[in-house]
Amino acid sequence: MVSFFMEKIFKNYANVLLKVLEKVKKKRYNGQCESALQTRA
Repeated sequence: MVSFFMEKIFKNYANVLLKVLEKVKKKRYNGQCESALQTRA
């Protein structure tokens, strides 16, 4: 029983982490594009 709950919690935690990482990557990518455009202009 314990391992089953741990597995569910771990999967949920991993999904949340992946979503957060995707958001951070998008923010960093957008920031890099903006700074690159500013340096060019």
